[in-house]
Amino acid sequence: MRETIPLFNRTAIMPRPRQPLTEEEVFARWQRVFPNGSIEEMRENIEEGKRQAAASPWRKPSPGDPDVHIYQLTSQISLRIWGHGLEASRIYLFDLLDQDGYDIITPAGWTIETVGKGMIPQGRVRSVEYHLERGRNLEDLPYGERYVAPEGVEFRFTIPGERSVTVRIPRREGPDVVYHDM
Repeated sequence: MRETIPLFNRTAIMPRPRQPLTEEEVFARWQRVFPNGSIEEMRENIEEGKRQAAASPWRKPSPGDPDVHIYQLTSQISLRIWGHGLEASRIYLFDLLDQDGYDIITPAGWTIETVGKGMIPQGRVRSVEYHLERGRNLEDLPYGERYVAPEGVEFRFTIPGERSVTVRIPRREGPDVVYHDM
């Protein structure tokens, strides 16, 4: 029997506050990569990076983003799903949040796997960061992990000492077939 997971009603989900680097610290790091670079070039590159990051669909959602779905998995941890800008790819992203709404690393002992149905095989799922870091220790990340989730796929969260929870990723309205010009 399936249990419906209640939707959290949070209006502001913020990333964990970080201690920002000073401009001098950033410039020192910049000069390790670009020894002949000027501080003006660094500032221009930072501004361009901010513009590109703001436009990226892979970024974590902003507070109040209407395309965010939040479901409580345990009394301490909830699941956040978003997909703004990823409509054409027919995917969503998700991460885990602590009770204060901060993104976290997947807790030790948890497993996340797809529920095999139809053409979707059952298997363990790893985060984008896990693959980018090639499995190194993720505890040093200054932010939580993100996972890629195709529309309509079910994920099972196996949580030590608690029940397993299955969540189906939403499907957007629209056709399941997309035709491409040759």
